[in-house]
Amino acid sequence: QSMPIIFAVFVSAAILSAGGTDAFSQNAVPPHRQQSSAETVPSTPQLFSPNLFTEEPKLQFTASGKDSNVLSGESEEKKRPPKFWKIKSDVNYIPSGGSGLGMTRCNLGASVMLPGLHLPCMNERSLVGIGTAFTYTAFDWKRDTVFPKQAYKAGFDFMLIQPFNKQWSFMGTAMPQWSSDGKTSSRSVNCSAMFGLRYKPNSRWELMFGAMYLGENSDIPVLPFGGLVYHPDENWQVDLMIPQVKVSRRFCVDSRLREHWCYIGSGFNGGSWAVQSENGRDDVAMYQEFNVTGGYKVVRKNLYSCCLEAGYVFGRKMKFDKHTQSTCRPDGAFMLQAKFEF
Repeated sequence: QSMPIIFAVFVSAAILSAGGTDAFSQNAVPPHRQQSSAETVPSTPQLFSPNLFTEEPKLQFTASGKDSNVLSGESEEKKRPPKFWKIKSDVNYIPSGGSGLGMTRCNLGASVMLPGLHLPCMNERSLVGIGTAFTYTAFDWKRDTVFPKQAYKAGFDFMLIQPFNKQWSFMGTAMPQWSSDGKTSSRSVNCSAMFGLRYKPNSRWELMFGAMYLGENSDIPVLPFGGLVYHPDENWQVDLMIPQVKVSRRFCVDSRLREHWCYIGSGFNGGSWAVQSENGRDDVAMYQEFNVTGGYKVVRKNLYSCCLEAGYVFGRKMKFDKHTQSTCRPDGAFMLQAKFEF
């Protein structure tokens, strides 16, 4: 149940630490020199969202070549300070068709990052954050089942980023969450935790690794994670993270200084809910899927971003912890998703 939240928060913290902590350090980088901060409002409705690792590419364009005229108005961007709060909404739709299971997921959340303590033994000030989100999921079953037609998630998360120096940072998250069909309270509350390290030797490479405790509602209590992010130049970003792979390309910056990106990716996704099953018995339903996606995104640095995405989901499975219902294996289906972040 907590895997989506913990990984989303980890990536949020990792990306925010790329520029966010510098704003509170004694050697603060001027706003116009900071890289684009990224996502994410914690508590996405998905296990591993296709955009978690590059919700907003962390690249800062420069006036060169054909972009020189477009970027002549860059002074406006230089005057705008970075934001340390975020509001996000997204909608994910999988039609039932002949697959046997359709899903509609809606998520709304907010988060804020604030300066923390400046420990005497550390060169940099820490960054702390708190976020909250609510997710509604509707299920469209094409077979007889007592599984509920809808489910809900709500929770908070608490984040800490502590830079050790310019290259190394520690990231930790705690996430209490309620997840249920609204008919049972048994096992509906779960708490997860995450810790990890981020190493960024230069502006092109990032390495992240650590472990997640997923709580009692997961069949895998502890899961390691890791991977790297590579920026060959200002127009490309390659994310090689487990369990998400993604390649992003910026193809233009328009006259209003909006960055236009396209991307392709593949990964793993899912969620879990406490449910009331056959004969009124309490259980935990666990859903998982694999996906291949492509999308188009518009980013206005430190203001907003919006994204449209399409893809195909496969390897879908809905199973139950206490086996109160048989495992359901829906067929593959197409998926559509829209996101907005301010």
